[in-house]
Amino acid sequence: MYADWDGQVELVEQLLLGHLPVVPGGALLDCSCGNGVAVDAGLRQGWTVTGLDGSPAMVAIAQRRTRGADLRMAGLTAIRGTVSRRFDAVISVGNALPRLAPDEVPAALAQMHSACRRGGTLMVAIRDFSRPLPSRIWRDDGVARVQARFQRQPDRTIRYVLEVQDAAGFRAHVSTLHPISPLELEGIVAEAGFAVRRSHESGGRWIVSATAV
Repeated sequence: MYADWDGQVELVEQLLLGHLPVVPGGALLDCSCGNGVAVDAGLRQGWTVTGLDGSPAMVAIAQRRTRGADLRMAGLTAIRGTVSRRFDAVISVGNALPRLAPDEVPAALAQMHSACRRGGTLMVAIRDFSRPLPSRIWRDDGVARVQARFQRQPDRTIRYVLEVQDAAGFRAHVSTLHPISPLELEGIVAEAGFAVRRSHESGGRWIVSATAV
């Protein structure tokens, strides 16, 4: 998917540096680790990282891509049954929250709060799908062509199509995303028991960081 893995990891590292505290050897939970980009970023910054994802295929990819993290299969609404400890920081970067049905998002944030120690930090970074997003080519070289298409539907959902052309042929991965506006995200984070510290846009993502109270 990425022509430059290290470059993607460095972008996420900048997000972590800007929103997470410095906790030498601190415990970081990535609740939606996907292919492991944020896990790798956390490891490079000295965190002890636990990564969760609801897709066994994505967990397998993250295991191949990273070394030294505790990676487990669990979705955002199954955190409590998968981890028992409390973490210094809890993060979710990407499309995991918008993939949930709207009524599942508060439950997911509540579970993230249950995994965060009192005074710990939450960081959520999602695309702002409440405004139109152009299609983007993420990779186009001798290895693969990867293009993302975001198609707004009459019911306000987003049909997200990831088209891949490589040595294995052409395939398209399709999923439905439910837009969460920045204001809605802040409200859900606060209702889950966090005090919002910062909310802003960076690099096409809307980022909210908060403290568990």
